[in-house]
Amino acid sequence: MGESVLKVLFTIPIGKGIPVRVAVVEMWVVMLFLISLAFYLTSNMKLVPTKKQMIAEFIVDSMNKITKNFLGHYWRIFSPYLGTLFLFLLSLNLLGLFGFQPPTSNLNVTASFGVMSILVLIISTIILKNPIRWFLDHFRPIPIIFPFKFLDYFTRTLSLSARLFGNILAGTTIMELIYHGLIKSHIPPVGIPAVTSLYFDIFDGVLQATIFTFLSLIYLYEALEE
Repeated sequence: MGESVLKVLFTIPIGKGIPVRVAVVEMWVVMLFLISLAFYLTSNMKLVPTKKQMIAEFIVDSMNKITKNFLGHYWRIFSPYLGTLFLFLLSLNLLGLFGFQPPTSNLNVTASFGVMSILVLIISTIILKNPIRWFLDHFRPIPIIFPFKFLDYFTRTLSLSARLFGNILAGTTIMELIYHGLIKSHIPPVGIPAVTSLYFDIFDGVLQATIFTFLSLIYLYEALEE
């Protein structure tokens, strides 16, 4: 489990060849879906919103309000990133509903999201605080805490990526065990997988995308408030 998404589907003939893995193709498909959905929901926008425009406005307004409550006047900078992060992770986590293994069930994929969120935190705080103030903050409240402040970036990256990976992989594994257990017991895999999928595929997928995004928001809040 977690390794099937790393299988090479095809190789791009550039140089020695660039392998394109299952997880990459799945993420391309999800990105295409989200981009197409965004264009569809925001096409022909009117002063009196249509139903599809109301959906788009609800999603954007909800993310804006949450971000504004935490980050104050910085919300315009980070709301697009956090909203996109949540929708992307949610879509990846829910791929299990369609018979695919979610890319987030592999640590390589979740680690890339963890690194991305921490890099956004570091770069944005350096720009918004200015480099000198950002560097001096690592010596507060006492200078001896300096190495632990930098170590915190690593532990937060590990926490974000490992939590998402562990929970999605566990849910995917349990669903596979239930499905194959029913097959071996000669029980039609109809009712039970559908019920358990409500939790392990849907609820857990939504929950983990929410937790990852919310923790990224909290880390930004803490960094900007120091």
